[in-house]
Amino acid sequence: MTPRRLSHVLQVWGRRSAAVAALMATPALAQNIVWDDAGGSVSKDWSDFGNWSPDGDPTSSDVFIGVNSLGINVANAAGDATIVDQGFTIDSLTIGNGASVNTSGNELIVNGVTTLNGSNSILRVTPRDIATQEGLDAEGIQINSGASVLLLGETGSEDGGVIELESGLLEINAGGRLGGHGTIELINSSTVGQALENSGTLYVGSRPGAFLGFNLPGTLNIVNGASGTGTVDLDGDNENGYVDVDDDGTGPIIVLGATSLTLNIEVPLSDSFGGTMDIGAGDTVNITNAWSLGSGGVVNLNKGTSTIRGGALTVAGVGAQLNVTQGTGVFDSSLSFTDTNAAGYSDGVLTVAQGATVQFNGGATFSDGRAFVNSEGSTIIVNSAVDIGSGAAEAGEFIDWDGVGLADSHTIINAAGDLDIDVDSVDLGGTDTFNGTITMNSGDLSVRVGDGSWQMDGQLNMNNSDSNSPVLSGVDVSISGDVEVGGTGSSIISSSSVNMSGTPNVNVNAGATLRFTGSSLQTNSAVFSGAGGLQFDSTTTNFGGLTINMPTGIVDLDGLTNGSDRLLLSGALVINAGGIDSSDNVFDGDEIELGTLASLELNLPGTDSWVMNGLLDLNGFGGAITSFHLKGSDVELRGTTEVTGNSSQQARVDITGTVAIGAGGSFNFRGGSHATPNTIAGGVINGPGRLGSLTNFDLQGHGTINAEINFVGDSRLTASDGTLAIGGPITDVGRIGTRGAGAVLNVANAWNSGVADLVLLQGGEISGATITNDGAISGVGLVSARVINNNRITGGSSGTLVLSNTGSDWDGVGNVGLLEAAKGTLELRDNAPFLFNGTVSANIGTVYANGFELEFEPSSRLELSDGSFRSTHATDFGGRIEVYAGAISRIELGGTGVFQNGSVTTLGNDLELHANTQVNVGAVFNGGGDLRNVSGQVMTLVDGANLGVLLDNQGDLEIHTGASAGRADVNDFQQASTGQLLVDLFGTGIGDYDRLVTGGLADLDGALTVSVLGVLNPVLGDAFTILSATGGVSGVFATEDFSGAPLDPGLQWNVVYNPTNVVLEVVNLLAGDYNNDGVVDAADYTVWRDNEGLAISLPNETVTPGMVDGDDYNAWRANYGAVAASPAPVAAAAAPEPMACTLLLAAAGCFGLRRRR
Repeated sequence: MTPRRLSHVLQVWGRRSAAVAALMATPALAQNIVWDDAGGSVSKDWSDFGNWSPDGDPTSSDVFIGVNSLGINVANAAGDATIVDQGFTIDSLTIGNGASVNTSGNELIVNGVTTLNGSNSILRVTPRDIATQEGLDAEGIQINSGASVLLLGETGSEDGGVIELESGLLEINAGGRLGGHGTIELINSSTVGQALENSGTLYVGSRPGAFLGFNLPGTLNIVNGASGTGTVDLDGDNENGYVDVDDDGTGPIIVLGATSLTLNIEVPLSDSFGGTMDIGAGDTVNITNAWSLGSGGVVNLNKGTSTIRGGALTVAGVGAQLNVTQGTGVFDSSLSFTDTNAAGYSDGVLTVAQGATVQFNGGATFSDGRAFVNSEGSTIIVNSAVDIGSGAAEAGEFIDWDGVGLADSHTIINAAGDLDIDVDSVDLGGTDTFNGTITMNSGDLSVRVGDGSWQMDGQLNMNNSDSNSPVLSGVDVSISGDVEVGGTGSSIISSSSVNMSGTPNVNVNAGATLRFTGSSLQTNSAVFSGAGGLQFDSTTTNFGGLTINMPTGIVDLDGLTNGSDRLLLSGALVINAGGIDSSDNVFDGDEIELGTLASLELNLPGTDSWVMNGLLDLNGFGGAITSFHLKGSDVELRGTTEVTGNSSQQARVDITGTVAIGAGGSFNFRGGSHATPNTIAGGVINGPGRLGSLTNFDLQGHGTINAEINFVGDSRLTASDGTLAIGGPITDVGRIGTRGAGAVLNVANAWNSGVADLVLLQGGEISGATITNDGAISGVGLVSARVINNNRITGGSSGTLVLSNTGSDWDGVGNVGLLEAAKGTLELRDNAPFLFNGTVSANIGTVYANGFELEFEPSSRLELSDGSFRSTHATDFGGRIEVYAGAISRIELGGTGVFQNGSVTTLGNDLELHANTQVNVGAVFNGGGDLRNVSGQVMTLVDGANLGVLLDNQGDLEIHTGASAGRADVNDFQQASTGQLLVDLFGTGIGDYDRLVTGGLADLDGALTVSVLGVLNPVLGDAFTILSATGGVSGVFATEDFSGAPLDPGLQWNVVYNPTNVVLEVVNLLAGDYNNDGVVDAADYTVWRDNEGLAISLPNETVTPGMVDGDDYNAWRANYGAVAASPAPVAAAAAPEPMACTLLLAAAGCFGLRRRR
């Protein structure tokens, strides 16, 4: 007998001795009464007193059922099922010989011990009318081998039988059974020790349903009285007690007979449980107080869903076993396994059978990984904190996480679940490979193994199911299985190092985000897809060649934390994404580094672009080989870009930050187009390396470039929206210039435009150091830099190109520079005459010399095609002038234009002279166009000048050489109504007066102004041939002004228009010849009459010039019939009518003498 058993027996006998003493104090002793069945009576009721021996009422008696007081079987009572048909109070109760007692809804009070012996000896306790009322009130109960105490329910009620232990001990001895549906209330006393001892079987039964075979859930409650302190020895003195909460065992489920059972033990256990407990499908064991499973103890969770809940369960001791044999074993209470062996593990284990499921709801701690024995095809469900491993893994400590075999095992970590595995190995044999499935539904998983890394070869599912991010953490992990991410919000992999090895498919569904936050992430073969998001927050992320195909998802390359993360690319990374950030497509603060074979191709929807606002390291090949780094959608380089070697960008680039190009390296544009160029907007590009571009790729904007510029082919460098400062050498560029009114291209060092195919201004300014123009400068805008024009400068087609530097060399070192206006204006600003030997060309445009004389030297050329040359100053033309066919061209000067000896002017079309001009001897004019002296201008033909073209005089034309007369020759001559021919007469000799000799035709109009200079006093008969035209003379001068050529009285000037010349003659004045036809006749009277009283002068008026009056009439009458002394001019025009003559003479009188220069 064990010491504990001996103590218990002494307690019982102590209580019984006290009872005996009390009986001895009473007047009479209790009698023994034996059930004898009245010789086989039909009635089995206790109230049928004939069933007793002696006959009578069993009240206050020691009652024996089936046996007599000596324990000998009573034959007539064998197997009798007696019924307590009313309330009875007895002193003790003994049942044996297979007999039974059924309380039948009544209360049986036993003031002594209730003892059951033998096979099928049964005490059935049924519900009372009031659920809490006892069916059996006992002072002690002994259930011996083969006997049973059953608590029963009844149909149509949830009530069960109730046993109240008033004192003593409820003993279930080996082979005995206690259980069913109901309540066992232990001693209500504060001094009670052990109150229930189970060395047999304690079980839970169902309650009957309405139909045969249909059972309903049953519950067995073991409680203390209100102030009771009793304990339960659940495994008995033999440490082998059995607890059965499984109405169908571990065999096949009998659907009709099985139901949910619950064992509630609200009483503390007196010691560790070392027996066996079975929990079946839908069944629950709820032990309210903390308890333990000790050495040899076994708890089996069988089929369906088996649950343990209540107080914390501690498993300790050799051979202790928790077995999930089938179905799902649920631990609602806290579970812990202790390790008492420092050198290994020999304590209890949790075994999950093949295909079974274990579910942790209340937390679990396995002090050694070997305490958890998993099998293939099993499932682990974690709804609380579960720690597996010692935290300081010892050698050989492992958990075979996925079990042995090929069947897929599954670990599910739900919200509030946290699985922490810290062992030497997670696989049998120490391979650290998990081949099953992990599903994290807002739960966390941490894995730490002895060698610092493990392999996830199975399926990983991560779902943010309740706004809590599932987190995978721990040591390095290599993920080669597929990853599926769902839910709403982030799922996080924060393992120290993550290697996506093999070709795992990573699919992130819409609304979900997969975030990496460990120290490193590496993959070169994973396949990313889905409509959700990726966030890379690892300290270092290494990508080889792979594709992230998430065209409607978000691939957040810099994650949520900025400033310390690095993205390292060694291969071609292709990202097809809806964005790289949930808000602004900006990569902030972190670093991206690309190797020589790496590229980043980021393809965003439509015209979307992204911003690199961190550190970008581009490491390219050296020598003549380039790496192609940035591809896909447009990118703004807002942060710092550091370039080593040769790096080319096939994406269109906007530079707003700093690009530093290392020595021997280059940064090259291979993206964008002329229509959508690469841009710089306040950015800085520094050397000492080279900034390059392949043909057809441009850079435009404002900022600073302190690097060598090498743009080959038709690549273009353009300033816009501000100042583009160039501090490095320009070695090659297809086109360089400006765009927009606010653009300034400032080149700090002297440069040669010959490195460019074209320097083009589209508004704005080119400033800075001297430009040696071996190439071409063109466009609209301002060049304030000094220019040495060795080749071509062209004003653009839609405005003015201004060159303002007064130190410019307009025709270059070789005197061959071209100044050109093509449908626009080229304005040259200077402050001193410039001897020009190059070419000026104006094609439907204007070349304007502003502030100085651009003097055309003999080797110069002026080419005009519907164009103009303008100057604010007098200009000498000493070279060739070509006026091309098309439309009229012009020369406009602020002073006199001089066509010098040796100059050659070829007119393919008309040339208008909007300036006073002088044609010197030796100046050659030829061609089919007209030379036009426009109205308001004075043309001077120096004596001997010969114009081999038609001269169209619309202004003033004079012929002279200094203070003497001169002759000038022209091909043809025409004078418009606004024109004036000025003739000076110095003498009567052929060389003493001005003559215009026309080799062709002369067509006259306008004015003739004649001046007599020097000592000449013309006399009657003097004649001067002032104009001759071999081809004939047509027209006449509309006005003839002789105010500068006075004659002696009685003489007058007569202009004779001959067929091939015009002659001035001095003739007698014929008084009265008022119509000047050489005859005084009636027609003259008509002229006098029509003008009488007018203050005008009539032709040949000798009496009162300036007033037509009666004296003039008398003069007419006195000379009537007279004829002029010389014949009338040949081919002269018909005599004008009086009024017309009068008006003509009046107009002629208004001309004053022309002031000679």
